[in-house]
Amino acid sequence: MREVCDIKIRPSFNIFILSACLVLLLSACSDDVSPEDQVRQFLAKAVSAAEARDVLALRGLVSPSYSDASGRNRRAVVALATGYFLRKKNIHLFKKVSDIRFPVEEQAKVALYIAMSGSSLTGNETLLNFKAGLYQFDLELMREGDEWLLQKSAWRRVSADELLY
Repeated sequence: MREVCDIKIRPSFNIFILSACLVLLLSACSDDVSPEDQVRQFLAKAVSAAEARDVLALRGLVSPSYSDASGRNRRAVVALATGYFLRKKNIHLFKKVSDIRFPVEEQAKVALYIAMSGSSLTGNETLLNFKAGLYQFDLELMREGDEWLLQKSAWRRVSADELLY
């Protein structure tokens, strides 16, 4: 005698199982983000916050223990950015990451060039046609919990030749 098992599964249950599997797969993949990719995501957030003139978002990227060689703390560096936002109606940034290093596991040192303009920048070839402030930024980021935050920074004006090469 042969028994036949006829189980009917509702479509909503199938969707639940499929959703649960997707969540597990995505959470497993999220651990694969390299520290360098995390730092690049931090830089993208910082650029987006600056272009949107979003002081609160920018403040959230600066460590409460921020300090730099000029004696600025978190409040002072955020106030400096706020002043820039008040003076400039439109902010467009073009960034070129020059170097990302990890001296220790929880620390990243980033060298990047940024062109700041009131008009949209579309690439290296258009920089010569725009009036833009060109700067080199040296950043030190620290991982605090699950986030990278700006710990120290220094910047200086540079020429277009330094930015392009």
